[in-house]
Amino acid sequence: MGDYTKVKEERDNYENKLKDINNKLNTELKLGLEGDFDLDTIIKKVKKLIAKPDNLEELIQANQTIADLKKQLTNKEITDLEEVRQASLKIFKDIAPRIYSQFVQPLKEANSFQKLNQVQQEAISAYAAEQETNLTQQKDELMKQRVNERVF
Repeated sequence: MGDYTKVKEERDNYENKLKDINNKLNTELKLGLEGDFDLDTIIKKVKKLIAKPDNLEELIQANQTIADLKKQLTNKEITDLEEVRQASLKIFKDIAPRIYSQFVQPLKEANSFQKLNQVQQEAISAYAAEQETNLTQQKDELMKQRVNERVF
């Protein structure tokens, strides 16, 4: 469970970074957005502002800024998703090698944090079920040993 917490922490850190980026965009572009807002809200606000530009230069600069920011955010998301994916693969390979083979392909194919999280949950559930089965078998073996010891 500690590894799941680590992956969750990494995802939370990623979300905090996104909020920081959004807040910086809001501040630097003087958009005046308040409360909780995402990149789509920022883009809508910028588009609204550039719909009535004072001059063409501002419009060109704003469009370039939007394109650059979208590219940066997309690259960051891909990098962070890959980092989380690699961490998940390592964790499952090290801790749960028996179920690793079942989940290696779905983990590699996950193309969003949501899908990656879903596969992680499935892997954790499979690992927990495996552990429960192992514990039940161990308990049964101990009970048989106790019965045999009492017979002698």
